[in-house]
Parts: sequence; structure tokens; C-alpha cells
Amino acid sequence: MEQKEFLEKVHGLLTLADGRGGSITEAMMEEPFAGENLDADQILSLRSYLKANGVAIVSDEEDAAASGKVVKMTSVRGAGRMESQEKKIYKSYLAEMELLQTYAPEEEAALFARKISGDRDARQRLVEGNLKRVVELAGNFAGRGVPLTDLVQEGNMELLLLVDEHSGTGFQEDMEIRIAAAMQMLVEEYSGNDSFKNRMADLANKLMDASEEYAEDMGEQPTIEDLAKILHVRPDEVETVMKMSMNAMTMDETGFGGE
Repeated sequence: MEQKEFLEKVHGLLTLADGRGGSITEAMMEEPFAGENLDADQILSLRSYLKANGVAIVSDEEDAAASGKVVKMTSVRGAGRMESQEKKIYKSYLAEMELLQTYAPEEEAALFARKISGDRDARQRLVEGNLKRVVELAGNFAGRGVPLTDLVQEGNMELLLLVDEHSGTGFQEDMEIRIAAAMQMLVEEYSGNDSFKNRMADLANKLMDASEEYAEDMGEQPTIEDLAKILHVRPDEVETVMKMSMNAMTMDETGFGGE
């Protein structure tokens, strides 16, 4: 599926949810993509993007019980779930963002053209101009077991990676999807979610096999980007698996890993 077509379908779901008071069912979410065989990462990204934009995804039973009276959530709904201290941190972050240099939407294409040519000032403006949105997205994931500061840090790292690798077309949509997915992954990692652990373990095994095969075929070690393309995952997921593997090795070597 072309990226443009995918985003059009996602925006269609946002419109549908808006007309239903802010919620859609699982079946409604999946219907536009019937026959597309979305993989687990794409489904996770889709769910995360919808949730980050205030869409509640409910079961058919919950939808029937609500009778269309679901209250629409706003883009900063997460603030209501924060502890008092985190609310102060959240407000402080937003206040700091007001001091940063932003840019108008119509400037974005020109900034990316300058960034690609090596203009570091343009790159900096692209990063700073989107830091506030990172904080807002972090607010959406607050109250789910991850410190707000960690969510913001994760989002900022994803933003930096995306600015460096992106050409500019569809940047805002890609940014929200990628950052929301990264934060959702962090929440699952903190919660010790079994499905997350299993997926990371599976990816680690595939990563090792792909790395060895690439080295044999090409005569050199693959980069993170090479592995991401081979496994059809995001570069940050490759980095996450590598960090987890390194942490496990360090624990084994130092004896802090337990029996």
C-alpha cells in the first residue's frame, strides 16, 4: 500500500471517530485495511497514532453499552492521569517549549531541502519546531507506569532520528506515528508485557541471523539501517533490541543478572 493511501485511510478513521464522539470499534479500525495484511508493527503504529490523536478503540460490547455517548478525549488527556509532581513537570515542559523557535507549516519543505544540503541551522529548527508536539504526545501516555521524563526523552530521540532520515514529504504524519509507536513500546517494556518480551526475543534471534547472513554475503558488518530494511522494522527497534541484548550480556558478565 502506498504511504499516501495509508495516511488517507488513517485520516478517514479520525473523521469517523470524530463523528462518533471520539471512539471506534476494533472492527471499524481494521475494515479499511482488509486484505492489506498489515504486520504487527504496522498495526501497533496505527493503534498508537489513533490513541495519540484522542481516539478510543473499544470492543463491540463496550460500544453497544456506551450507546454512542463516549466522551471525546483531547490531545492532552493524559495530564488528568498524572500525579501532582508530573503535572508540574508537564506544565514546565510546555512552558519551555514556548521559548523555542518554531516555524510555519509552509516553511517545512524549504527547511528539509536546506537540511539535506547540510544546513545544520535548518536541522535545528526542524527539531525545535516539533519538540512541543513530543511533549503533548508524552502527555497522552502519562499515567501508564512510565515517568514523563522518560517518555519525553524517548520521543525526542525518535524525533532526532526521523529528522535526520526524512526527506520532508509527509513528515508530520510520520512523526506522530513513529513517536506514538515508540512511546507505546516503552510503556509495554516498563510493564513487562509478555507479548512485548516475546516479540523482542523473536526479533533478537532474527537480528542475529540477518547480521550473520549479511556479513557472509557482503563481507562487512551491516548498519542499523541495513538490518531495519532486511527485517522490515524501524531503525529504533533494531537499536532497542541491541541495547536489551547488551544489557543482558553485561548483567551476565558482572553477575547481577541472578540465577
